[in-house]
Amino acid sequence: MKSVAIRPVPPTPARPPPDARWRVARRLTAPHRLGFFSAALMLAISALWWAATLVARQAAWPLPWAVPPAVAHGLLMAMGFMPLFIVGFLFTAGPRWLGVPDVAATSLRTPVLAMLLGWALALVGCHAQALLAGLGVASVALGWTALLLRFAGLWRQSRAPDPRHAAAIRRTARLKRQHDDRWPLAQIHHRSITMAQSHAASGELINLQALGEALAQARTTALIKAAQLELIRLVLHAGKRLHWHSAPGEITVLCIEGQIELSTPTAVQRLTPGQLVHLRAGVEHALLAVVDAAALVTICLCKPDPQADQAEQAEQRPVAQPLSPG
Repeated sequence: MKSVAIRPVPPTPARPPPDARWRVARRLTAPHRLGFFSAALMLAISALWWAATLVARQAAWPLPWAVPPAVAHGLLMAMGFMPLFIVGFLFTAGPRWLGVPDVAATSLRTPVLAMLLGWALALVGCHAQALLAGLGVASVALGWTALLLRFAGLWRQSRAPDPRHAAAIRRTARLKRQHDDRWPLAQIHHRSITMAQSHAASGELINLQALGEALAQARTTALIKAAQLELIRLVLHAGKRLHWHSAPGEITVLCIEGQIELSTPTAVQRLTPGQLVHLRAGVEHALLAVVDAAALVTICLCKPDPQADQAEQAEQRPVAQPLSPG
């Protein structure tokens, strides 16, 4: 019987444990790490910002707004963090779909940073100046466009037999870029009310009495539509609201029945029957019905006179009283 010599196998040297410390440099080792980290950072900042906004609203602390809050909230929550998650996924899975070499995360660093800095500028601009918000969104659009062109380059290099999946994503990304490009130039004026088909003629009496129980089935109607004036009987049922908007001319809101909460960038006021508020042209405002309510909204359709507005503001400033001698 033949014997076989057994040779000892030298032990395999132990591998050093992986470095578990958090480092910024590791975010650049793979596209998904860069995209997911940037998206999570953006989500956290957006959530903290909106939470602080809600706290300020409940505490009745005046918070300046250069952009309507509903627009700012919708823009950041819809277009802020989610595209960055898409970037991390797309540039990780995309090369595998297309059969092209992996993408280095360092090549995505500049456009991702442009998007993050753009959102930071837009966030400040939403409270300070609309122009800053527009410049921030423009920076986001430029970063997204650079990423779109980068992915389009991968698609052109692909020799995969069926690149339609990637092509569909590329077209979807183009739609998002077009949305970002248009936003800074958009004129925000939303009026979600139903107009009447006929209006009161000159000299015709209009009944503005409270509707009582009939208010529950009432709808908003336009009472007068003239060349320089528009009157609307606004009906809002409990909990319903008119989101942030502005009018090109001066307006007044007279509460006829119920209770209406009127919000402006500087204050929140509750109107009860018989109370009226006046707003200058272009002032952003929102309305919320605390209970079923109706109000008479008067809109001046004349173009505002800047000199008259300045004179009116000067009259409203407190005048210092001279000190009496002695």
